[in-house]
Amino acid sequence: MPEMDGLELVRRLRRDAGTAFLPVIVFSQKSAVEDRLKGFEAGSDDYLPKPFDPEEMLQRVKAVLRRTRA
Repeated sequence: MPEMDGLELVRRLRRDAGTAFLPVIVFSQKSAVEDRLKGFEAGSDDYLPKPFDPEEMLQRVKAVLRRTRA
């Protein structure tokens, strides 16, 4: 992303009352434990490093939606 990195986007979404409730899954080339932890610290609901299996992605999306439905 040219303007900011994805974790900054997650932080901004979480700070804004209008978007704080949105479920967020980070898909990233970075797969180190430290990077995944930074994703969760920024406010993501899940973190999936690339490359990933499409079925795993689908199941993670379904799980996040189950957890975040009001």
